[in-house]
Amino acid sequence: MCIRDRFANGSGDFFAQVWLYAGCAIAGTLIGYWIAVTLAKDFRSRSLQAYSRAKTTRPRRVVRR
Repeated sequence: MCIRDRFANGSGDFFAQVWLYAGCAIAGTLIGYWIAVTLAKDFRSRSLQAYSRAKTTRPRRVVRR
């Protein structure tokens, strides 16, 4: 594709397509991240789950004085 074909309808159309692509990419990323957080599949949620599970299953140490 020649560079002149991209600007055949004016540079406004070309940059509108760039902004549309960027908007779709950002929206897709946000939706994917929100789904991952909601389903607890992201790194932070998994590490918090593992931490809470480790703290609740291990018995407390008895301190002698």
